Parts: sequence; C-alpha cells; structure tokens
Amino acid sequence: AILGAYETTVDGMYYPYVYPQDTGNVTGVKWFTVTDPNKKAAVVIASEGEFEASALHHTADDLTEAKHPYDLERRDETYLAINSISSGAGNSSFGPEALEEYRIYSDKTDVDYAFTIIPYTATNAWGDIPGYVSDVTRQYRSEADNYVYEEVKDAEIPDPRPSNPPVYDS
Repeated sequence: AILGAYETTVDGMYYPYVYPQDTGNVTGVKWFTVTDPNKKAAVVIASEGEFEASALHHTADDLTEAKHPYDLERRDETYLAINSISSGAGNSSFGPEALEEYRIYSDKTDVDYAFTIIPYTATNAWGDIPGYVSDVTRQYRSEADNYVYEEVKDAEIPDPRPSNPPVYDS
C-alpha cells in the first residue's frame, strides 16, 4: 500500500468469510487509531517499527468457534489485536501451505517489538482530534520524509468483495 493515512470503520474491517477466520489485519502500520465519536474517546497505538493491527467486534475465540458467519454475534465492544508479524496466508485446510518465504518459525524467528498505547478524549485533544493524533504520532513518522497526510475514505478504496455475496443454505 502507499504510505499514507487510511480510514475505515471497525465493521468495515470484518470480512464475512464462508468459514469465519481471522480478518481485518493490516500490516506495515506505524500508528493505528480507534475512535468512538459517540463517546468522544479514542486510543492511538504507535510504534517506531512497523506492526500489524486489527479492530473487530468479535473476539479471536468467537471467530474460531463459529462455523458460519451467521453464528457470530456482533459485540458492542471493539477488540484490538496488535502483532509484530504474522505468517502468510495458507494452512492446507483447503489449499497449499503458505509459501516458504512467508512462513514464520517460532524456533527460528527472533521477535522484538514495542508499541505505545495512548488513550485520549476530545477534551485532551482540545477538540481537534486529527491534529492531536498528528502531534502524538509525529515521532513515529520521522523516517517517512515524503509523508503527506491524506485521508482516504472507504468509498474511495475499492472493495474486493463481490457486490452480491453468495448465500449458503445451512
């Protein structure tokens, strides 16, 4: 992806795979913000290195235990997942293993990462949440000399999902 700032919703990060599984993970992240406009509260997760993140209205256990998307109940809470690295897609359940270059072996991979969690409200952002986030994340953007803040809304990002998702009988 192009270096920039992208915006979506927590619901927009979920993809209803036929068999529920981990979804919504974004990679190469320097900072990740989750806001609740109704509560005027938010949290920023930021790091000097890159990390992976997702925000869903389902727990990892919810996704693991469900057999179909309709088995999932949307929770009011938002569940954040922050990771250093994930193995590539593929697990032999319906196709080949992940390619060797995208596999991660726990006995051969040293992982060392750190991140900062910064909760804030509209009050301590002085009403300017985008400006506050920009200030808070500035130190994490130092290596991106050509960084230009540009909001990209969901409507401008092509949706890879079929326009009419398939319907499956149970």
